[in-house]
Amino acid sequence: MTTLNFPKPAQPPSTLPELYKIGLEQALLASLMSIKDAIDRLPDGFTAELFFAERHQLIFKAITDLAKNSKPYDAVMVSGWLADRGKLADVGGEAYLVEMLANSPASYNMTAYALQLIDLAARRRAMVALDRARAQLPGPPDRPPGPVLGGPLPGAVDSLDVSGPR
Repeated sequence: MTTLNFPKPAQPPSTLPELYKIGLEQALLASLMSIKDAIDRLPDGFTAELFFAERHQLIFKAITDLAKNSKPYDAVMVSGWLADRGKLADVGGEAYLVEMLANSPASYNMTAYALQLIDLAARRRAMVALDRARAQLPGPPDRPPGPVLGGPLPGAVDSLDVSGPR
Protein backbone atom coordinates (compact mmCIF):
# COMPACT_ATOMS: atom_id res chain seq x y z
CA MET A 1 0.00 0.00 0.00
CA THR A 2 1.31 3.45 -0.94
CA THR A 3 1.58 5.95 1.89
CA LEU A 4 0.51 9.45 0.92
CA ASN A 5 1.82 12.51 2.72
CA PHE A 6 -0.74 15.28 3.16
CA PRO A 7 0.81 18.34 4.83
CA LYS A 8 -1.41 20.87 6.55
CA PRO A 9 -2.08 24.35 5.07
CA ALA A 10 -0.21 27.31 6.54
CA GLN A 11 -3.39 29.12 7.60
CA PRO A 12 -5.08 28.24 10.90
CA PRO A 13 -8.00 25.78 10.65
CA SER A 14 -10.60 28.45 11.50
CA THR A 15 -9.89 30.14 8.17
CA LEU A 16 -10.22 26.95 6.14
CA PRO A 17 -13.42 25.21 7.28
CA GLU A 18 -14.14 24.04 3.75
CA LEU A 19 -10.94 21.96 3.79
CA TYR A 20 -11.78 19.74 6.73
CA LYS A 21 -14.89 18.24 8.32
CA ILE A 22 -14.39 16.93 11.82
CA GLY A 23 -17.91 15.44 11.93
CA LEU A 24 -17.17 13.46 8.78
CA GLU A 25 -13.93 12.16 10.29
CA GLN A 26 -15.79 11.16 13.45
CA ALA A 27 -18.51 9.42 11.47
CA LEU A 28 -15.98 7.35 9.53
CA LEU A 29 -14.08 6.35 12.66
CA ALA A 30 -17.33 5.43 14.43
CA SER A 31 -18.32 3.33 11.41
CA LEU A 32 -15.00 1.53 11.45
CA MET A 33 -15.35 0.74 15.16
CA SER A 34 -18.96 -0.40 14.76
CA ILE A 35 -18.91 -2.67 11.70
CA LYS A 36 -17.02 -5.94 11.59
CA ASP A 37 -14.36 -5.99 8.85
CA ALA A 38 -15.27 -2.41 7.89
CA ILE A 39 -11.65 -1.54 7.19
CA ASP A 40 -11.80 -3.81 4.14
CA ARG A 41 -14.32 -1.42 2.58
CA LEU A 42 -11.97 1.56 2.59
CA PRO A 43 -10.49 2.66 -0.75
CA ASP A 44 -6.95 1.47 -1.51
CA GLY A 45 -4.30 3.83 -0.21
CA PHE A 46 -6.49 5.23 2.58
CA THR A 47 -4.10 6.36 5.36
CA ALA A 48 -4.16 8.17 8.68
CA GLU A 49 -2.79 11.30 7.01
CA LEU A 50 -6.12 11.80 5.25
CA PHE A 51 -7.61 12.86 8.60
CA PHE A 52 -7.16 16.53 9.49
CA ALA A 53 -7.44 16.09 13.27
CA GLU A 54 -4.31 14.56 14.78
CA ARG A 55 -6.34 12.64 17.35
CA HIS A 56 -8.31 11.07 14.51
CA GLN A 57 -5.03 10.07 12.89
CA LEU A 58 -4.05 8.31 16.12
CA ILE A 59 -7.40 6.54 16.38
CA PHE A 60 -7.13 5.39 12.77
CA LYS A 61 -3.58 4.13 13.38
CA ALA A 62 -4.92 2.10 16.31
CA ILE A 63 -7.68 0.65 14.12
CA THR A 64 -5.29 -0.27 11.30
CA ASP A 65 -2.73 -1.80 13.65
CA LEU A 66 -5.39 -3.91 15.35
CA ALA A 67 -6.78 -5.00 11.98
CA LYS A 68 -3.29 -5.81 10.67
CA ASN A 69 -2.81 -8.10 13.67
CA SER A 70 -6.21 -9.78 13.10
CA LYS A 71 -7.70 -8.28 16.26
CA PRO A 72 -11.10 -6.64 16.58
CA TYR A 73 -11.04 -2.84 16.40
CA ASP A 74 -14.10 -1.75 18.32
CA ALA A 75 -13.98 1.17 20.78
CA VAL A 76 -12.87 -1.05 23.67
CA MET A 77 -9.95 -2.51 21.73
CA VAL A 78 -8.97 0.88 20.26
CA SER A 79 -9.06 2.41 23.75
CA GLY A 80 -6.82 -0.39 25.04
CA TRP A 81 -4.37 0.00 22.15
CA LEU A 82 -4.10 3.74 22.78
CA ALA A 83 -3.79 3.28 26.57
CA ASP A 84 -1.02 0.69 26.15
CA ARG A 85 0.98 3.28 24.19
CA GLY A 86 0.23 6.21 26.50
CA LYS A 87 -1.88 7.93 23.80
CA LEU A 88 -5.41 7.61 25.18
CA ALA A 89 -5.37 11.08 26.75
CA ASP A 90 -4.06 12.52 23.46
CA VAL A 91 -7.30 11.56 21.72
CA GLY A 92 -9.60 12.81 24.47
CA GLY A 93 -9.81 9.62 26.49
CA GLU A 94 -12.28 6.79 26.41
CA ALA A 95 -15.09 9.33 26.78
CA TYR A 96 -14.26 10.80 23.36
CA LEU A 97 -14.46 7.39 21.69
CA VAL A 98 -17.83 6.69 23.33
CA GLU A 99 -19.11 10.16 22.42
CA MET A 100 -18.06 9.65 18.80
CA LEU A 101 -19.97 6.39 18.63
CA ALA A 102 -23.06 7.87 20.27
CA ASN A 103 -23.21 11.01 18.10
CA SER A 104 -22.31 9.67 14.67
CA PRO A 105 -24.88 9.17 11.91
CA ALA A 106 -25.66 5.93 10.10
CA SER A 107 -22.57 3.86 9.55
CA TYR A 108 -23.66 2.40 6.22
CA ASN A 109 -22.34 5.56 4.49
CA MET A 110 -18.72 4.92 5.46
CA THR A 111 -17.45 4.51 1.88
CA ALA A 112 -18.90 7.90 0.97
CA TYR A 113 -17.31 9.38 4.09
CA ALA A 114 -13.92 7.94 3.10
CA LEU A 115 -14.15 9.32 -0.43
CA GLN A 116 -15.02 12.78 0.90
CA LEU A 117 -12.03 12.68 3.26
CA ILE A 118 -9.76 11.78 0.34
CA ASP A 119 -11.11 14.78 -1.58
CA LEU A 120 -10.64 17.14 1.38
CA ALA A 121 -7.08 15.93 1.94
CA ALA A 122 -6.28 16.51 -1.74
CA ARG A 123 -7.66 20.05 -1.44
CA ARG A 124 -5.50 20.68 1.63
CA ARG A 125 -2.47 19.38 -0.25
CA ALA A 126 -3.27 21.75 -3.13
CA MET A 127 -3.57 24.65 -0.67
CA VAL A 128 -0.12 23.83 0.73
CA ALA A 129 1.31 23.76 -2.80
CA LEU A 130 -0.28 27.15 -3.52
CA ASP A 131 1.08 28.56 -0.25
CA ARG A 132 4.57 27.39 -1.20
CA ALA A 133 4.28 28.81 -4.72
CA ARG A 134 3.04 32.17 -3.40
CA ALA A 135 5.97 32.33 -1.00
CA GLN A 136 8.33 32.04 -3.95
CA LEU A 137 6.77 34.90 -5.92
CA PRO A 138 9.03 37.93 -6.29
CA GLY A 139 8.15 40.96 -4.24
CA PRO A 140 9.53 43.36 -1.68
CA PRO A 141 11.14 41.44 1.18
CA ASP A 142 9.29 43.51 3.81
CA ARG A 143 5.83 42.69 2.42
CA PRO A 144 4.10 39.29 2.47
CA PRO A 145 3.26 37.89 -0.98
CA GLY A 146 0.02 39.21 -2.43
CA PRO A 147 -2.47 37.67 -4.81
CA VAL A 148 -1.01 35.92 -7.81
CA LEU A 149 -2.37 38.49 -10.29
CA GLY A 150 -1.86 41.46 -7.98
CA GLY A 151 -4.95 43.34 -9.18
CA PRO A 152 -6.90 44.03 -12.35
CA LEU A 153 -5.21 43.79 -15.70
CA PRO A 154 -4.94 46.96 -17.82
CA GLY A 155 -8.11 47.31 -19.89
CA ALA A 156 -10.02 44.81 -17.75
CA VAL A 157 -13.68 45.49 -17.03
CA ASP A 158 -14.14 46.69 -13.46
CA SER A 159 -17.90 46.20 -13.37
CA LEU A 160 -20.82 45.33 -15.56
CA ASP A 161 -24.25 46.88 -15.57
CA VAL A 162 -26.69 43.99 -15.80
CA SER A 163 -29.84 45.96 -14.93
CA GLY A 164 -31.40 45.31 -18.31
CA PRO A 165 -31.77 47.07 -21.70
CA ARG A 166 -31.66 50.85 -21.87
